[in-house]
Amino acid sequence: MANLPELERKKLRLHCYDYRSEGFYFITLCVHGRMCLFGDVVNSEMILNASGKMINEVLINLPKFYPTIILDAYIIMPNHIHAIVNISADIGTAQRPSPTKPSLSDILKNFKTYTTRKYIDGVHQQGWLPFEDRLWQRSFYEHIIRNETSLDKIREYIFDNPLKWEIDRENPINFNLNKKNY
Repeated sequence: MANLPELERKKLRLHCYDYRSEGFYFITLCVHGRMCLFGDVVNSEMILNASGKMINEVLINLPKFYPTIILDAYIIMPNHIHAIVNISADIGTAQRPSPTKPSLSDILKNFKTYTTRKYIDGVHQQGWLPFEDRLWQRSFYEHIIRNETSLDKIREYIFDNPLKWEIDRENPINFNLNKKNY
């Protein structure tokens, strides 16, 4: 079989930017294949199922493991997560000093790995819906938030996300309609 050229992945990160830097970051993590595994939107409100509650618990506890981050705002949707992560000064504690400040990629890689393991346990022990291939899509979307106006608009977008689920491009019902927009 001939060697096929490997497709070059689009680089998503800002070249030469240190993602350990203090600041606000808007991130989106998507479930592989847009499978709706974390609950449902009912009457414009996100209702988490057991796996969604597990994701929520891990997400809200991230600052315990990474003392340099603050979870500002977030929403767990049926097949994706939007969040604003604030990376602050290194505030390692006396009990647990932080030898190196993790990057945003390090934090999200560990979040995805840990939640995948916990999700697999839920599939085996609690009958959660199995996923195909992997739980999360490769990589993640991020946007460096540069000012208060942008921060406020993104917070509003996060809080309003369940209200717009019917027209959301991450909603599998809309995917084929919006495919040309990707």
